[in-house]
Amino acid sequence: MMVRYCWALGAAAAVALSVASAAFGQQTSGARMFVRLEVVQFSEWVKTYDGFAPARKAAGITQSTVWQSADDPNDVLIINDFPSLEQARAFAASGDLRDAMRNSGLRGPPQVWFAAKAR
Repeated sequence: MMVRYCWALGAAAAVALSVASAAFGQQTSGARMFVRLEVVQFSEWVKTYDGFAPARKAAGITQSTVWQSADDPNDVLIINDFPSLEQARAFAASGDLRDAMRNSGLRGPPQVWFAAKAR
C-alpha cells in the first residue's frame, strides 16, 4: 500500500512539474520589444496607450507592461512580449503604431530595441 502511495505521489509530482515546465516555456519564448519614451504628461499619454489595447492584441502581443522611472514619471519604458521576433518587428513598423505615437504627447522620438530569447 505504501509503495502505491509513493508511486502515485511521484507520478503526480512529475505531471505537475511537466505542466509547470511547459507553461513556463510558453511564457518565456519568443521576443521582447522595449520602447523608451519621454512623454509630456504621463496621465495624458496613458490614455492613448490604453486605447491602443485592441491593436496590441491584434498584433500578437501576449503581455505588455508599462514602467515609469523612479526619478521622472514622464520617462516611460514599455515591454511588449511577442511569440516571434518577426511579429515584434512588424508591430514596430506599423503605420497605426506610428500614428498613435505621433498623437500621444511624446517629447521626442522613441528608443526601440528588440531581444530574442537566448535560453
